Amino acid sequence: SLLAHQQASQSMVATLTHDLKSPLTVILGHAELARDELPEDDTSPTSVHLDSVLQAVRRMQGTIDDLLAQRESAHDEPVHVSTWEPVDLAAMAAELVSFSRVVADRHQLALTLSVGDGDAVVEGDPRQLMRAIDNLVANALKYTPPGGNVVLSVECLDDEVVVSCADDGLGIPAAEQQEVFEAYARASRARAEGIEGSGLGLPSARRTVEIHGGSLTLTSAPGEGATFTARFPRP
Repeated sequence: SLLAHQQASQSMVATLTHDLKSPLTVILGHAELARDELPEDDTSPTSVHLDSVLQAVRRMQGTIDDLLAQRESAHDEPVHVSTWEPVDLAAMAAELVSFSRVVADRHQLALTLSVGDGDAVVEGDPRQLMRAIDNLVANALKYTPPGGNVVLSVECLDDEVVVSCADDGLGIPAAEQQEVFEAYARASRARAEGIEGSGLGLPSARRTVEIHGGSLTLTSAPGEGATFTARFPRP
C-alpha cells in the first residue's frame, strides 16, 4: 500500500542519516587536522584539495542535518531487528572508540575504553547496536568541554552485559533527565550555550536498547557530567 511504502521510505531515510552522520564527522575531523598542519595562507595543491574536501563534507553534513530536522517524529525509525546474530559488544566498543578518537582529539577530549573480564556477546542487530552506542559516545563528546574526559565501559555480568558511557561535561538537571529521551528534547544548558543537536540520538538509542530486551538509564547532575548505562540480557 501507499502508506506502507511511505513508512518504508521514512525508515530508510532515518537509517541512512544516522549511519552517515558519524563517518562524515570522522572524515571532517581528519581533514581539519590535516589542514591545520598547513599555513593558513597556503595555496599549494594539497591545501586546495583539503579545502575542497572540507567544503564538500560540511555540505553533506548540512544535508543530513536538514533531513533530521524535517522528520516529524523520531518514532518513524525501524522498530524491528532486521538481523539477529551474536554481537561482541566489547569488540564493537573498541572499534567505536578507535573510530571516534579523531573527533575527541579535535575537541581536546580524552576518550578511553574500559572492558571487564568475561564474554560480552549478546544477540541482536549489529548495525542498530553500533548506532545506539555511537549515539551515546557522540552525545558525550558533544557536551563535554575541552580538557574533559569520556569513558566507554563494557562490563560482563552473569545475566547481562552492561555498556556505559560517562563524561565530566555539562550534566543534566534532574527535572530534565527523562525529557532527554523524548524526540527533539535537549537539555536547557546545551540550548543556552548554543550547542547544536537534533534531539534524536538519545531517543533512538533507548528505543534500540529496549528492542533488544534491555534498558537505557541516565545518572547526572549539573556540572558533574552524565553517565548513560545500557543493560543487555545475555542470550
